[in-house]
Amino acid sequence: MNKKHIIAVCALALCTALCIVGASALHRAEASAQTGSADPAPAAPDPTEPTEPDPISDPVLQPGELQPVSLGFGAQYIRTDGYHEDVQYPVVKLIRSVEELNAYYQANRDRYYMDGFLTACEKYDEAYFSERILVIVVTEAGSGSVRYQVTGAALNGDTLAVDVNVLSPEVGTCDMAEWHILIEPAAGVDVADESHVQVRLNAAAMEPASGLAYFSSGSASAALRIPEGWIYEAERYDESVDDCDFYIAFRPVARQHSIVLRHFTRYGICGTGLESEKIRLGDYEAWQRTYVGHSQWDFIDVTGPEGTDCFNINNETCGEWSDSEFRKAMEILETLELGDGRPTEAQAIEIAKPAVTVEYDYIKAVYDEERGGWTVAFGRRNYAGGDQLVTVSDAGVVVDSSWGE
Repeated sequence: MNKKHIIAVCALALCTALCIVGASALHRAEASAQTGSADPAPAAPDPTEPTEPDPISDPVLQPGELQPVSLGFGAQYIRTDGYHEDVQYPVVKLIRSVEELNAYYQANRDRYYMDGFLTACEKYDEAYFSERILVIVVTEAGSGSVRYQVTGAALNGDTLAVDVNVLSPEVGTCDMAEWHILIEPAAGVDVADESHVQVRLNAAAMEPASGLAYFSSGSASAALRIPEGWIYEAERYDESVDDCDFYIAFRPVARQHSIVLRHFTRYGICGTGLESEKIRLGDYEAWQRTYVGHSQWDFIDVTGPEGTDCFNINNETCGEWSDSEFRKAMEILETLELGDGRPTEAQAIEIAKPAVTVEYDYIKAVYDEERGGWTVAFGRRNYAGGDQLVTVSDAGVVVDSSWGE
């Protein structure tokens, strides 16, 4: 092929590419017109006036890469269950004042489970809003095992563009879940209204959740150390289940069924057909219960530190696990830590680690005796800036994350 032939082929390829790009842009424009996204955005509601039950505004959702003008940001993730067929998720609400935040809460307190939302919003005071806006993104997931991670924020002209990873495990629970993601753009960043907030949800696989499995409710908490190659869920339990408020389930990554630890405030069993043996799990006395004729124990009962709360560990493996996996499960149960509902320093560090996005070679945790909760700092020795502070509440939840300059 001579030089003229090469030039002709390259020109043809360039024309073809331009036609494809133009057709794609035309298709997006037609889709935008069909969905009505080009309509002018409605005026922001007066926070002093009564609001409709659902005051959340639909966001502008447009595919495309974020521009390189990236911003610093913080983010909080609060599960706020409340299924509603009339809401088109995800949705966005822009907040500029304490009054607007209070109005949003009042309008949605009966639509979502907002207890955790209130705790997370304590930091958004007049001082915060004097420098920054707050962006609320409300999402819905088909499984309670799905998690979210804000991975980027950028200014694209007059639009605030936000990237959010939707993290899904290999196997998830079958319950629906709604989440409020609170995004804190850098100081001085502002946009006109919700139509100038672009949210992109990106599907991503969740890594096997080795580390610390921890959950707290009221005056009780439980923690288990989960090794590599295993996965866990630590969740609030369905309130319809009598006297049970949270559970921790764990299993090998390759298995479908789990061993499940549940916390009960009141618990009783029928002893018919049961054989009971007193054992120790770590620092705690426990009763291992086995139905007559079964080759493996069926459940284990452990009494909490105060002698009132009960933790029931149920064998739901259905004979699926190998003997070596079952022995490993007993080693995991030996790491059981029960507490007063507040994470210890070591637990707070482990809870904070999954939220860290910076390189670090030192960790320091400080407990706030006045307000409660741990602030865990991650950074590099002999470096100025580039650190990250993660706040872990007394409920064992990451409620804030901020980055140094």
